[in-house]
Amino acid sequence: MLIDITLKITPQMVTNAQEKFVAFYTGFIEKEGYVGHVYFTEHPQLSNELIDALLVY
Repeated sequence: MLIDITLKITPQMVTNAQEKFVAFYTGFIEKEGYVGHVYFTEHPQLSNELIDALLVY
């Protein structure tokens, strides 16, 4: 399943960026559990573009 997420970074978000973290919640584990083929092969992943955008700040 592919879900598009728009990333918007504002100047206020950049202030003290070294002291911040980002957490993502997908609800995947509640739907699929911790075992099985789907858990290991179809789990949510961040795109390289999103990771690069987050690392800039």
